[in-house]
Amino acid sequence: MLFPFCVISQTITSITPNSATQGQTLSLVISGNNMSFGSWSCWSQTGNISDFKFSQSGGVNTMNGIPISSTATQLNGNLIVPAFQPTGVYDLEVLNGSTCTWILFPNSFQINAASWNCTNNTCIDPGTGSGTYTSLTACQTTCGVAVS
Repeated sequence: MLFPFCVISQTITSITPNSATQGQTLSLVISGNNMSFGSWSCWSQTGNISDFKFSQSGGVNTMNGIPISSTATQLNGNLIVPAFQPTGVYDLEVLNGSTCTWILFPNSFQINAASWNCTNNTCIDPGTGSGTYTSLTACQTTCGVAVS
C-alpha cells in the first residue's frame, strides 16, 4: 500500500506577494498541493517544514527563504532581500522533503530596484521600482526632507 505522500506530488500554484524591492523584508504565502512535509525530512528523517529559495539564471543570485509554518496547501515564510540584490525575475524553488528534490515555479518572483517618490514632503518607496528618485538622498534633497 502506498502512503498519500508517495502518490500526491508537490506542485506550486502561486506566491503572494510575487515581488519585492531591494532592502525589503516581507512575509510570503506559497500555495500549492502537498506543501506540508511536517512528518518527513529526507536528511534527518524527522519533522521539517519545506525549505524554499529564489534564484536567477540557473542558480546564480540565490536568496534563501525562512520557512515559518505549513499546511497541506500553504507554506508560509519570510524573505529578506539584501539592499544590493540584483534586480529581475527569479525562480521559486521549494524542497520536496519526500523525494529530496527541488520543485521549480519558474519566473514567479520579481526583485525591483529601490526608488522613491516625494509625497507630502515625505519620501516613499512605492515598491515597484518606478519611483522618481533612484536614491533616498536625492529624494530627500528635492522633497525638502531633513536628511538624518
